[in-house]
Amino acid sequence: MNIKEQQYFYGISMHKFRAGNAFAKYRKILRDVYDGNLKKDFYFENKYLATEDLRPEVYKYDDSVIGALIESGIHQKMIDLFGYELFLCHVQMRIAYNENDFSYMPWHRDTYLYEDEKVIGPIPPMKKVIYYPKFDDLENNCLMFALGSHLNAKHIKEEDLSQLNNCSIMKIKNSVDEYLILNTEALHHAVPPENERQMRVVYSFCPIGQLDHHGNLDLHNEYTKRLNENLHSE
Repeated sequence: MNIKEQQYFYGISMHKFRAGNAFAKYRKILRDVYDGNLKKDFYFENKYLATEDLRPEVYKYDDSVIGALIESGIHQKMIDLFGYELFLCHVQMRIAYNENDFSYMPWHRDTYLYEDEKVIGPIPPMKKVIYYPKFDDLENNCLMFALGSHLNAKHIKEEDLSQLNNCSIMKIKNSVDEYLILNTEALHHAVPPENERQMRVVYSFCPIGQLDHHGNLDLHNEYTKRLNENLHSE
């Protein structure tokens, strides 16, 4: 099974960042944020219990936040995997803490339709690039993912979650240079870190016609500008 087939049938694939200048700078600024050494006018905010999110706009923190994506050719990689062009619409940088093994986000889909017949989440569902950086050789499990569950959504919540008893579950650990691409409509679960804390950087992508839904055209404009600059520099 090739990588495109894996993405379709499993809903997830693993990749490596290119070891270039942008990624080296990216690792450095992530380490600074991880250690709490923030640039002026940036701060942490609690969005979920046992987590802190960088504010205000992650992509403005440093040019390497987008630069690492460009350097590694992730825009074209998404086209190759999904067959159409996707654009960056949201970036999150979050640190999760170990507080009595509490998960801030248990098993869920980002887009679903359950008994109340109210659609939750964007249509079509977003695709995400997620990086769980590893520092100081501290290993953490970060995500559990139910392989193929995006192809079999149930509309009764209890029935939907009961599929986990028969699904193959993939466990994702932190890494120095690996990132994942996932279908967000699959069942997945944020795992609390075994060690004190774990950072995650989450990039959300959507088709161009969906950008108005997310309302961050400044990010889209910056992303496409950087794509064009990279294209013309080659």
